[in-house]
Amino acid sequence: MGRLIRGPVRLERSLSRNIAVFYALQVVTGFFIWAPIWILYLTESRGLSLGQVAAMEAALSVAVIAGEVPTGAVADRWGRRASLALGWFGYGGAALLFGLAASFPLLVLSFAAMGLSWSLVTGAAPALLYDTLRAHGEEASYELYLGRAEAGAQASALAAIMLAGPLASAAGFQGVVLAGSFTLIAGGCVALLLREPPRGDDADGAPRRRYLAILREGIAISARRRPILWLICFASISLAVLELPGHLFQLFLHDRGILPDEGLADGALFSAWWIPLTAGGLIGSLLAAPLTSRLGDGRAVPAALAIGLAAYFAIAASDHLALVAAVAAAEASRSAARPIAYGYINRRVDSARRATVLSVFELAMGAAWFTVILAVVPLVDRMPLQSAHGVALIVLCSAGIPLGLLWTRAQRNAAA
Repeated sequence: MGRLIRGPVRLERSLSRNIAVFYALQVVTGFFIWAPIWILYLTESRGLSLGQVAAMEAALSVAVIAGEVPTGAVADRWGRRASLALGWFGYGGAALLFGLAASFPLLVLSFAAMGLSWSLVTGAAPALLYDTLRAHGEEASYELYLGRAEAGAQASALAAIMLAGPLASAAGFQGVVLAGSFTLIAGGCVALLLREPPRGDDADGAPRRRYLAILREGIAISARRRPILWLICFASISLAVLELPGHLFQLFLHDRGILPDEGLADGALFSAWWIPLTAGGLIGSLLAAPLTSRLGDGRAVPAALAIGLAAYFAIAASDHLALVAAVAAAEASRSAARPIAYGYINRRVDSARRATVLSVFELAMGAAWFTVILAVVPLVDRMPLQSAHGVALIVLCSAGIPLGLLWTRAQRNAAA
């Protein structure tokens, strides 16, 4: 694709306002204060096994898989702004239920509600940003702006993590979860401040198509265009496996007696261990645009993911505290690859179907995460965490690498 990213440009006022609100939305919803403690909340406060935790995550993944494409079509039919607001209000309500639920069935229900709410957000957010830029002729800078937005979310997550440990020591794990639910509800309020950008069908004055027609077309496009199909498959399994070390990092700290529930000093120490991971994610988000500019989006995705693959060998080979650096590298790899993959799809799908196709991508990631979680998390009850990561590495090598080669071949064939 050549050099895709231009430097910062002077934006018109309407574009600047929507970009600023989009950034604010990422910062508010990125303040995920219960991210470092939610597994500990379930195992320590609610007495669940890791097998039950995996079952809850499976329920979330099933909800994402079931809702991802239909909710993407909702965004294409009724608007990205409405989908984002509804999604964040729903996510906040589900998180509130998660913090208050006193039984396992209610906890499972809260996770299923989170999955459905998340599916309203995932396809709509990148599509709204791309259409905002496209309306002003700035779509070539997509990775630049999405990378900045995700870096803002990572910076917000860093602030949340620094508060999570001390707050857990003062208010308990449940208090942290309840506090986090209100920032997600606030995200719904911020989403209402966005302006719906014009899309291809709106700009041409054509009537909006029926919901089922959009749904069928989005799935058909993903299946018919082989570079998009194989990118979705390759990136999905790779991103799912690379997310796992950060996802299970709280168990890594727990196994070493690093817990936030003994006092403020212990809470601060617990939070401090998360700083490299969040910093890695922030740096990765900012690297998305330079990588795309230098390599083009077709080469930038595998380049970013290769960093994570190398880091994963270290994660599976050692259980020393120093491997936090490898986990941070995996987070950087994942955070860089996501916006590049979004940009790759956005440039190859027209506006009227963009959110639906992006939701197919999110659906595939949900399916990959479902597979990885069920394959790996229950193993942690029976084997060391390091060995469980070894299983994940086998999945990454045996599935991710062949899918990456199929994507590369599909790109060559499309360019021929």
